[in-house]
Amino acid sequence: MAPDVANNTMGNMTGFFKSDSRRVLLRLFGVIGLGAFAACGSDDNLTVVSWPGNTPAGMTNVTAIGAGDFHNLVQRNDGTVVSWGDAVPGKNSVPAGLSDVAAISAAYFNLGLLSNSTVVCWGDNSSSQTNVPGGLTNIMAVSAGDFHGLALLADGTVANWGGNFHNQLDQPPGLANVAAIAAGSYHSLALRINGTVVAWGWNDYGQLNISPGLSGVAAVAAGWGHNLALRTNGTLVGWGYNAYGQLNIPAGLSNVIAISTGFQHSLALKSDGTVVAWGYNSDGQTDVPAGLSHVVAISGGAFHNLALTRSPGVAIQPQSQSVFPGDPALFNVQATGSTPLSYQWQFNGVDVPSATNASFTATNVQPGAPGNYRVVVLNAYGSVTSSNASLNFNQPPGITVQPESQTVRELENVSFAVSAAGTAPLSYQWRLNGTELAGATNSSLTLNSVHTTNAGDYSVQVTNIAGQIISSNALLRVSPTFIIDNPAAMTVGTWTTGSVRSATYGSNYLFKNQGTGANYVEFTPSIAEPGIYQVHEFHPATSAHTTNASHVITFDGGAQTIAVNQKTNGTKWNLLGAFNLAAGTAANVRITDTIPEPAQIVGADAIMFVKVLPPLIISQPADRLVNEGAAAQFEVRATATPPWSYQWRKGGIALPTGTSAVLILTNVQPADAGTYDVVVSNSAGFATSSNATMTVRPLAKAEWTPSSLVLAWPAGFVLQSSTNVAGPFSDVPNASSPHTNVFAGAARFFRLRN
Repeated sequence: MAPDVANNTMGNMTGFFKSDSRRVLLRLFGVIGLGAFAACGSDDNLTVVSWPGNTPAGMTNVTAIGAGDFHNLVQRNDGTVVSWGDAVPGKNSVPAGLSDVAAISAAYFNLGLLSNSTVVCWGDNSSSQTNVPGGLTNIMAVSAGDFHGLALLADGTVANWGGNFHNQLDQPPGLANVAAIAAGSYHSLALRINGTVVAWGWNDYGQLNISPGLSGVAAVAAGWGHNLALRTNGTLVGWGYNAYGQLNIPAGLSNVIAISTGFQHSLALKSDGTVVAWGYNSDGQTDVPAGLSHVVAISGGAFHNLALTRSPGVAIQPQSQSVFPGDPALFNVQATGSTPLSYQWQFNGVDVPSATNASFTATNVQPGAPGNYRVVVLNAYGSVTSSNASLNFNQPPGITVQPESQTVRELENVSFAVSAAGTAPLSYQWRLNGTELAGATNSSLTLNSVHTTNAGDYSVQVTNIAGQIISSNALLRVSPTFIIDNPAAMTVGTWTTGSVRSATYGSNYLFKNQGTGANYVEFTPSIAEPGIYQVHEFHPATSAHTTNASHVITFDGGAQTIAVNQKTNGTKWNLLGAFNLAAGTAANVRITDTIPEPAQIVGADAIMFVKVLPPLIISQPADRLVNEGAAAQFEVRATATPPWSYQWRKGGIALPTGTSAVLILTNVQPADAGTYDVVVSNSAGFATSSNATMTVRPLAKAEWTPSSLVLAWPAGFVLQSSTNVAGPFSDVPNASSPHTNVFAGAARFFRLRN
């Protein structure tokens, strides 16, 4: 039988009783354990409500619930179990093939009572709480504590197992005639058939101090440090820990038919199907959802709760979809709640005639049919409205953000990305120079450690059910790069090999004390393509290094010495400059032992030569038409070997503030009209954009003199006048800007028309 009130993180209710049918209210030993029952009569598809938080989709055919510490269990009418929430340690790992479950209990581990009167356990086993004693059978109810389990046997005795560090397994000798059980965190409760309660285990907060003379009890619930008892007259008694008001039973609370306890909060289910909660409210666990009614079962977790209600609910919402004109569109909903359920589909909030089933088909969809569809589910206990499912016509893909061109050096990683819209799902196929790239089927493309052979035009084809589109080309330029590590360099003199863990470029580097300059390490590339090359150096930074390491760079036409501070900027490539290198092996970088500090050392690790590719303009600035006083913006997109710079010009004259990819002009005046371009430069050359023309449209102006009104207006408008502000207005004959109106006669009003 499904439990009416399931357990909480620290314990469960009076116990979870079972019957062979799992749907028949059980009278055990003549006592009705109201808090223990999950019987719902013929209801086998109840609605699960959780708070705080939401119930996962698909929770259908549910007959019982169990809230654990940070996870949940539900039992379905076919005897299977579904879980969600915290999966550590294995709380959500429902045993494969588990079925024929008659009752459930969840805490820090889980119990499943089978219809053959045996029990299955899963979850945390740190105290052997999932190791059920061998031969345990004839079980009528189970209850899970944090680290121990309880089982009520058919003969009225109690079996227990798991951790006993607070004596929670040391039940009183001779305990018998038990009607229900409840496992708290580290203590245990038993309800006897005479309506009295027995407690054992942890008692630091008075969990075992049962009120003298307590009798007439129909159900019990055990939390972390507090307990509740439900009397047969529908009132409650509590004892134990009360730091958070979990024992402050609301004044006048009566007609209670079921109870449950959480970590430090309490729940009560009333005979009218409403729920009352009190105690610790750190996460909103005592904020009962507005309108919650017709509840038949409750379960308190650590900081959350579950409830089963007969009211309708939507387990699986109708799904949005796109179709072609003339095609049908099928909408489905899966609902929960006491049967019979009825349905009314709506289109844009208006009932659709005869659409009264769990599924609805819009046939021969035509313009006007796209919109929002939803369904109202009703039963004898209320109604619920599904979320909207939109119906749209299939839209072909459109690219909203194109991939960007890039210039990189060899061995760098490169990523291209595209953003597209259209009917889902969208598929992607990247291409290089028009040829498809195998496996490149995501919205982004990453190339690792590129070489010059990876250079070219990259594009992506985006496809969906309605068509396809190809992006613009993104040009990848790869600068030829030569990295000379110290083992490949020529060494003159005695240099020591060392390593600074992961701080070197390769596995080691060379270093030497102060010398005369006769000793050096020479790094020589074999240049295939002559041109401008950047020279970078790599060194490990240590306090023993010099602040003035001499790097002599020999290039086509001369040599230059550059001092490097090797105490800083270590473990990265540092740019020394750009130099013209001839083809062959004439160029080199020589690191010498000429340093100013006798007690310091000079390091020689690796040198990188990167061919500088000149700027290439990808997107030209566009013409602008702006109103006088407004702002104008020009922008250019370019790619080059970094670093590169921008210089905007007006009429060929450099603009002091125009040194970025975007030129912004504020409070534009007629004098700002003209042609604009931008020069993009780096050490290998420059590229000049095409001209972009800015046209400034002057504002209409009026100037008063003692005897006249002077009007000026932009071209393309006609001046009109009237003797009344409301009109009618007529064209002023032969009026041109500026126009002077001499004050005479009646007042006149002016306006402009296109």
